[in-house]
Amino acid sequence: EAEGREDFEYIITIEPLVFLDPLLSAVGGVDGIVNGTVEVVEGSDLTLSCDGNSNNTASLEPIYQWFDDSGNDLTVIANEPPHNLVLNDISRDTSGEYVCRNTLSDNPEVRMTSVTVNVIYPPKVLSITPENTTLIEGSTLTFNCSYDANPAPNVTWVQNMSSIDTSDSNFNIVTEETYSLLEVTFANINYSGVYGCSIDNGIPPSDVSNGVNIIVQVAPDPVFDLTAPSNDITSDSIKLAW
Repeated sequence: EAEGREDFEYIITIEPLVFLDPLLSAVGGVDGIVNGTVEVVEGSDLTLSCDGNSNNTASLEPIYQWFDDSGNDLTVIANEPPHNLVLNDISRDTSGEYVCRNTLSDNPEVRMTSVTVNVIYPPKVLSITPENTTLIEGSTLTFNCSYDANPAPNVTWVQNMSSIDTSDSNFNIVTEETYSLLEVTFANINYSGVYGCSIDNGIPPSDVSNGVNIIVQVAPDPVFDLTAPSNDITSDSIKLAW
C-alpha cells in the first residue's frame, strides 16, 4: 500500500419506493369528503384535488389524471400535484364516482383513489292524486303525493291547511323515498275538506302540493212506516207519508 494513501469504504443505502394511493380533498362541498363521499348543493361549485402519496426517492416523474365512473378522462395529464378537477354550477346529473389515477414514469404500478359526489337539491312535488272528489260517508280513499328530492324529504299531510292528526285511526300514512300515501276513511262529514302534502328536506325552498277538495255526502236516514192513503192516489200521482 502506497505511503500516505487511505482507502475509504462508502455505504449507500437506497430507501425502497413507497407508492400509495393518491390523497383526495374537496373544496366547495358541504362537509368535505366523509367516508369517501362529498355532498354538494345543486348549483354550487366543487373542486376535487388529487395529491401524491409516495416518497418517490428515485425522483420518478408523477402522472395524474381524473376519470369518471365510465372511464372517460375528464382532465389532461398533469405532472405537478395537486391535480384539480373543477366542477362548476353542478347539476344533479353530476352525481357519481370520480377517480384520480396516479402513476410514476418507468414504474408499472398504478394507484387510484375514488370519491363519490352526491348532489343534493330541494324537494319538488310532482303530482298529487286523485283530483277533486265527492264520496259517500264511510268510503275510503287513498291520496298519492309523488315528489323528487335528495335527500328524501319529510312529508306532512294537511287538511284545510292544518296538519292532520296522525293519532286518528281514520288516517293511515305510508311514506317512501319518492312518494307518500295517505289513506282516509271518510267516517263522516267532518272529514270533508281540502287535502294536500307539504315536503321539506332541509334544503330551501320547501314545496306544497295543490289542494284536493273532498266532499263527503251523508246518506239519508232510512224510511220507516211508509204509507200511501187511498185518497192521495190518483191516476198520475201518489202522495207518500211517513
